[in-house]
Amino acid sequence: MRVHDFYLGRQPIMDRKQALYGYELLFRSAPVGPPVIESDLSATAAVIAHVAQLGLERVIGDSPGFVIVDAAVLMSDIFVFLPREQVVLEIVGSMKATPAVLGRMAELAGHGFKFALDACGAEADDGQGMLPLIDFVTMDAHLTPIETVHRLAPRF
Repeated sequence: MRVHDFYLGRQPIMDRKQALYGYELLFRSAPVGPPVIESDLSATAAVIAHVAQLGLERVIGDSPGFVIVDAAVLMSDIFVFLPREQVVLEIVGSMKATPAVLGRMAELAGHGFKFALDACGAEADDGQGMLPLIDFVTMDAHLTPIETVHRLAPRF
């Protein structure tokens, strides 16, 4: 895939004071027509490949870049190309905290990676085992009711 055949988006991530903290990196392929959302390992691999091609500093500057990962991506060796000090692995809400997932997260954390947890996925008890390994909790401020924020805040 050539550079002009994709869109690499960056969605701003704001801190609790509404200041820019970093960017969630999103990949959309566009060989013909409107962008098509990729998923799972292929989308994450595309984000990593194209960020490397464009240069991370050109994409996000000095800000952290959040890359969405599911269990398949987490178990892969795709992360060797990412600068650990600038990339945060964002856990999808549907990921179960299995012993294999927790072991892999601990291994990657030992190599300097940080993790974010989507607060929507944190509603389930499945994500509870991940909390000791989580550095950030994310939520969509436009889609999350304030009551949910108040309910989840003490947990995190």
